[in-house]
Amino acid sequence: MRDDLVDAAVDIGTVVASVVATVRRIEDRLARTTAPSLRPAVADIRSQMARLVGPGFVVAAGAARLHDLLRYLRAIERRLDRLGDSPARDLELMAPIRRLESPTPELASGPRVAGLIQSRSNILRWMLEELRVSQFASCSAPPIRSARSGFCGRSIGWQAEFPAIGVHHVGDAQRVHGLGC
Repeated sequence: MRDDLVDAAVDIGTVVASVVATVRRIEDRLARTTAPSLRPAVADIRSQMARLVGPGFVVAAGAARLHDLLRYLRAIERRLDRLGDSPARDLELMAPIRRLESPTPELASGPRVAGLIQSRSNILRWMLEELRVSQFASCSAPPIRSARSGFCGRSIGWQAEFPAIGVHHVGDAQRVHGLGC
């Protein structure tokens, strides 16, 4: 048991160190990205970074999400790699994400059971991060999560809870509509 705790602590420390180093690289690059045509993307990335690695990010993400967090930051680096080639394309890719990030009637009108709105909002938050990876860091749309297991290994029926998010099934996986490179 104690060895497992030590291993987990070392893993968390290693991932957090990688996250901090990646954040520094991104912040350095953002500081050097000053062209007017890139300002919308820089503002979007800064906003995303504030959500991902603000004060208390380790606790907010939780040990289970730290590896995902690092992947999201590396996707930002890939986005920055491509940004100068086509700022217009970046804006085009940003548009559906912006629409999904705006408050949805489904969240606002959901049942007021304690924690349910927060749970739905948190699920949507991580789904949007996966969408960002798909939009900006790859040319293929990876599955968001298994249709059977949902997020965190349990079925959540997110399709019914978020009908504004279009999905289609590919085997046992679900993909968000509108992904492409």
